[in-house]
Amino acid sequence: MRKRAIGYSYWGFLGDDKYNMHGDKLSTPDGNAFYSWSIISEFQRRQYDVIQVMPDRDFPGFVMNNTKLFSSWCTSKRYFAYDKMVKSSDDKFLDYEHASTLWDSKLIWDVWRSMGLHECQFIIHEWRMEIPGRNDLASRDKVEGWQPDLLLQNELVMFCRTYDIPLVVFDLDYKLEEKVVREILESGVNLRIIELGTKWNKLPGIYAQQVEIPFDFSSIDTFDVIDTKYCDKGLTYVGNRYERDWCVYKYINPHTGKSKLMHATFYGNWKEAGRDSAVRWPYIDFKPRVQLSEMHDVYSHSVATILMAKEDYCDNGFMTARIIEAVFYGTLPIFISEFGKETIHKYAGGVADILTVRDFKEVDDIVRTYRRKSNDRKQIIKYLRKYLNFMDVSNFVERVIGLVG
Repeated sequence: MRKRAIGYSYWGFLGDDKYNMHGDKLSTPDGNAFYSWSIISEFQRRQYDVIQVMPDRDFPGFVMNNTKLFSSWCTSKRYFAYDKMVKSSDDKFLDYEHASTLWDSKLIWDVWRSMGLHECQFIIHEWRMEIPGRNDLASRDKVEGWQPDLLLQNELVMFCRTYDIPLVVFDLDYKLEEKVVREILESGVNLRIIELGTKWNKLPGIYAQQVEIPFDFSSIDTFDVIDTKYCDKGLTYVGNRYERDWCVYKYINPHTGKSKLMHATFYGNWKEAGRDSAVRWPYIDFKPRVQLSEMHDVYSHSVATILMAKEDYCDNGFMTARIIEAVFYGTLPIFISEFGKETIHKYAGGVADILTVRDFKEVDDIVRTYRRKSNDRKQIIKYLRKYLNFMDVSNFVERVIGLVG
């Protein structure tokens, strides 16, 4: 066994922009680019080799842009985290877009062994859910654009069982099912779960730990907070529509859509794949997904952002990366009351009452108030940048190491 090596399995990107193997920009979720580099960097700082389990999806962008792929912020830290990872150079493994015809178990396992994955201490794996027509095994060889993340996930579970490697599953979407967990445990895999809420630690016989979305808080003051006189947006939401319709109906005012100072702007997949968002909510300005390179401009020029959530997130105190994105890029985070007082106080501290809303009228009040009180808005954001230090990546790494033992 390699003395200081872990595997990190994520189906995402680290760079500012996302490209396919042909050099075309992609519209696809990019949450990993915001936080994953800090996980990699912290383990590397502790003298671990970090092995990239999934294909290097940043490879096309890096070939085209080199270090400029990370130029938006923290360029050196993000570049070195990516560059120093142990990655596969196998052409077939890199060309994951054709994996449906090129891959089999032998190829995948040979690639992993060549990187030393079979000798690592444990593997952190971000759980992948089945999406029919995109990554389900029944669609393999039948659907253009099919992705192999579910295939790789299945192989990884068997790989960990075969080599007796502890598998730490990061349940980021609450799409991991209890019956699947029981099946993995019964198969003999040394399984642990980390989550952003408290769902899994309530279930018997499952080793679970609540963690926070990690960030390198030594970089939290990278951007200044701009004066609201430069904010051309009132309320912004950056994120996808998944299971958040209820939140839109309750918290976005249908009567202020034409107001330049108050109108809501949403970025994400809201109009992709035939979604009827524009018909349902014509008072919202829907924009496409943004690349990481565009995030600062979007957030910093908005008075506030609303932390919309799935209902089970609220029930289990599950807080996504949106809270750190908001304060990092320089906008005011608004907490919906469904999170509950305990969770809101945990993440908002002394400004919890100020930033909690119960309906769209209170959302409007916050946007209107802090557009006028620009300095107060700045002080709240600066306060949260210090207060949220418990979400620093060092705490995340400590908890993972402690869970594995």
